[in-house]
Amino acid sequence: VSRLAEILLSLRFFIYQYGLVYHLDISQHSKNFLVYVLSWIVIVAVFLLVKAVNMGRQLFSANYQLGFRFFKAFLFVAVIAIIITLSVICELSLMDIFVCCLAFMPTAWGLIQIAQAVRPKIEHTGVWHFTRALAREFDYGMGIVLFGPIAILAWLPIIKAFHARILFNEAFKRHLQIQPILAVKKKKHRP
Repeated sequence: VSRLAEILLSLRFFIYQYGLVYHLDISQHSKNFLVYVLSWIVIVAVFLLVKAVNMGRQLFSANYQLGFRFFKAFLFVAVIAIIITLSVICELSLMDIFVCCLAFMPTAWGLIQIAQAVRPKIEHTGVWHFTRALAREFDYGMGIVLFGPIAILAWLPIIKAFHARILFNEAFKRHLQIQPILAVKKKKHRP
C-alpha cells in the first residue's frame, strides 16, 4: 500500500510537467496533446543521452580516458547543435530552455521516485542500473542549478566588496559573540 501511495504521489511531477510544457514558445501555445507526447520524446532522448554517457564511462573511462573525453565532447557538441538548430527552425528561445529544465528535472525526480518504489521488482534488471545512473546525473544537474548562481555571485567583485564590508563592520562584530561558542568547545575537550 505504501509503495502504491509513493507511486501516486510521484505522479504530481508529471502533472507539473504537463502544465509547463504548454507554456513553451516552441509549442506556439498549442493545447494539442501531441505537445505533451513530444515532451516525453525529449525526455526519452535525454535518458538515452544519460545511458550513453554511463555506458561510455563503463567502457572507456578506465583504459581509454582520452577516448571517453572525446566521446563526452562529441555528445556535448551534438546537443548544442540540436539546440541551435531548434532555435533557428522552431523558434526555441532561452526562456524555453529554462522552462524545459523546470519541467524535466521534476519529471526525472518523479521517475526516480517511482523506480525506488518498485525497486524489489527491478533491482536485478538493467532498469535499476539505469535508475542509479539517472539519479547520479540528476544529482550533478541539481548541484549545478543550486551552486552555479552562488559560484557566479562569488566571482563578482561587487559581492566580494559587500561581503568584506559586512564581515569587518564593527556593528556586525559587536553582535557576533564568538566567545560563548569557544567556551563551550573548550569545556567539551577537557577531561
